[in-house]
Amino acid sequence: MAIRIITDSTCDFTPQEAQRLHIDVLPLKLIFDGQEYADGTGMGRREFYDRLRQAKSLPTTSQVNPEAFLSLFQTYRAQGDEIVVLTLSSQISGTYQSAVIAAQMAGEEGIFLVDSHSATFGMALLLTQMARMRDEGTSAREIAAKAEELKGRMKFFAMVDTLKFLKMGGRLPAATAVIGELLRVKPLVSLVDGKLEAVAKARGSSGAFQWMLDQYRACPADPDYPIALAHADSPEGLNQFVQLLRQQGVDCTGAVQVEVGTVIGAHAGPGAVGFAYIARP
Repeated sequence: MAIRIITDSTCDFTPQEAQRLHIDVLPLKLIFDGQEYADGTGMGRREFYDRLRQAKSLPTTSQVNPEAFLSLFQTYRAQGDEIVVLTLSSQISGTYQSAVIAAQMAGEEGIFLVDSHSATFGMALLLTQMARMRDEGTSAREIAAKAEELKGRMKFFAMVDTLKFLKMGGRLPAATAVIGELLRVKPLVSLVDGKLEAVAKARGSSGAFQWMLDQYRACPADPDYPIALAHADSPEGLNQFVQLLRQQGVDCTGAVQVEVGTVIGAHAGPGAVGFAYIARP
């Protein structure tokens, strides 16, 4: 009997990373200019962000359907395997509900579902710890319980170039997005109880990075877990932030790093830089 970990593509692992961690990734869908793409494999990220910058309307996205989960559930349960599922926040997508429906159809026994209340690099951080626990011989039930505990301690922050894309995609109220229109202001967003919220604004990238560092200092990380770092077609921005972290003594060794993919990137827009970590108990 094996323990299988299943997630969705908004964790933003590359296929190679998912294979290395032995995690099954089910893709959400991206519809761009009338054509459908599988998130993570259907369109290169550079091409996506280049097209997004020129787009007059945002691409749309669709959740993983119950049938995709059910197919894996039935295959693995027939082998006697247990399953732990981690999905994109249920406050952002219906993917978690699809997993719930599929688990009910499959009989639920041996299937443990976790709503990450997170996305992209936050999910990646949780998944790396789940894979580590699986490899150490932790039971599926214990892995799910630990993931629930860790998500409650996760701090998740991102600087976005503008709230334009989040506003266009309906992820933030139009009134909130006004702060992104001020000269050189960089909006900062967070996931609070699984919901995306604008939490601050700063002057320029340097001010935004300093703000994220200040949050880290105010609520330090648990040294037992790595930090997570991400960017949306902004490797230079991420490098600038990492330099600041290192200069201020933040341990970036073994950091989980991802490039934000097409589904989350369609809402965050290009230029975002993200930071997540597990806070001390």
